[in-house]
Amino acid sequence: MNYRQQILVMVLVLLLSVPGLATPNSDVADQISRSTLGEGTFLEPTTLSRELTGLRFDNTTTFAQQQPEDSWEGEEEVSDFREGSNKPPGHKSPFKAFVLSLAVPGAGQWYYGSKTKALLFFAVDVAAWGLHIKWHGDGVDMEDEFEAFNRQYWSRERYEQQYLQWAYGFTDDDLITEGEVSHHLPDTRTQQYYEMTGKYDQFSWGWADAMLNDSTLSDYSDTNPPPRITSTAVTPESALRFQYETMR
Repeated sequence: MNYRQQILVMVLVLLLSVPGLATPNSDVADQISRSTLGEGTFLEPTTLSRELTGLRFDNTTTFAQQQPEDSWEGEEEVSDFREGSNKPPGHKSPFKAFVLSLAVPGAGQWYYGSKTKALLFFAVDVAAWGLHIKWHGDGVDMEDEFEAFNRQYWSRERYEQQYLQWAYGFTDDDLITEGEVSHHLPDTRTQQYYEMTGKYDQFSWGWADAMLNDSTLSDYSDTNPPPRITSTAVTPESALRFQYETMR
């Protein structure tokens, strides 16, 4: 067998050893052997056919035996991946950290191992809540003081029974259609009630120290009514009203 024939035989053997290739029958193998080895060689064509067929059978059997095991190992790897068993040691869940941070500020950082940040975030949150509670309490105290000042120095009776009655002939501003009486006092002491009595000139005569040209409300009467408040020139002055406005 010359060099060229040896190479062709080796190629044929390699091709037949690859899984999935069709196994040649004995006639085809004989033809290949004759064309490759020629007549009178030491390896008969039928012998080559048997050798190649046996090699193909052995290779196919081996591949069939190994295939289920390889496939099963792949399925196990996929299963392990889905179950999360292949996560690296020390893996932290971002979602869990997010939920912890929502529940307690800094808990998510603590879970991740950043204890300095966790303590800082927790301290800032506690301080913020502390300041909020303090400022809210201060605001409530100021509101209570503001309302108490109004109850002490502003009188609905002076406004309705004296000013409105003497100047317009009505004790209810809802019944007055003149343009200078554009606001209507609520029946109860609501937030609007406390705001209007200090903000609008219409209610100026309700303040205890209200004066117009050195005259107080007691200097007027039903027969000598106070002037209607139609401009700043006829608006009574009140230091209490000014102080009340600075408290708001």
